[in-house]
Amino acid sequence: METWETISSSTRRDNRAREASDHALGGRDTTPQPKEPHIPRPRDRRNALLWRILHYMGTQQCSTKSTIGAGTYSLRDAALLLHLPYGKLRRWAAGYWYSATDEDRFSEPVVPISHDELDERILSFHDLMELAVVAFFRGESVSMSVVRAARARAQVLFKTEYPFATERLQTDGSGIFSDLSPIDDVPVGKLQLELSKGQLAYREFVEPFFRQNVDFAQDGLASAYWPMGRDKPVLLDAGRAFGRPIIRRSGTPTFILYQMRQAGENLDSIAAWYELTPGELDAALEYEQSLRTAA
Repeated sequence: METWETISSSTRRDNRAREASDHALGGRDTTPQPKEPHIPRPRDRRNALLWRILHYMGTQQCSTKSTIGAGTYSLRDAALLLHLPYGKLRRWAAGYWYSATDEDRFSEPVVPISHDELDERILSFHDLMELAVVAFFRGESVSMSVVRAARARAQVLFKTEYPFATERLQTDGSGIFSDLSPIDDVPVGKLQLELSKGQLAYREFVEPFFRQNVDFAQDGLASAYWPMGRDKPVLLDAGRAFGRPIIRRSGTPTFILYQMRQAGENLDSIAAWYELTPGELDAALEYEQSLRTAA
């Protein structure tokens, strides 16, 4: 794991290498560089850890400017947030190779990912919501063939790239299982049972999930997710903090509060620093602990 010291050392080495290259070429590179956000240094050692965390977050935000405002998640982040095994989520999002009788074959991802940076799959907020829906269906033993067919049909009906992350799934979702035949790899005799499972999973899990935990934008796509329900202040908002879990009112990332608590800061000091109510701080710590317990 990178520390503040290794990040700073690496930055100094990069600067020296750039200066040497500029000298060899006879001049400095005049290409405008993105400015790092200015975060004042703390006046005492007590807040040094917080300053380092915020500075590192700022440099990371500068490096992902192509996806600002969309919510961005690595596959490991998404697996943690959805309480899924990393290997399973990776297969759903990136596909996988498997051995058949005659040759190796590739299984396409269930939810195709639109971002790929530095050989790392990057999920958008809408990708995250779609994968949550896939998890609900699979949790009720709906075959992957039926899930794929349902998503493909919903994509046509709802006219969107993210059919499992649209508001119409609340009202018309059950209907996507009403006429799915034939489906590859699903015997005709088993198809009706699979479709019934899909409708049951939709009514008992998917529909309540969207109604109770998801906000939608004017375009009908999911824009915010309440992982603990609407009665708790923890929120994932596609347009705030890169979709990371935050306290809704203040926008404070929950992981910063958790890190400060783990570093030994007392609850009253943390709440006062960020002007949080005891309930907001308790919810943030509870949520972060739940992620680590699930992992």
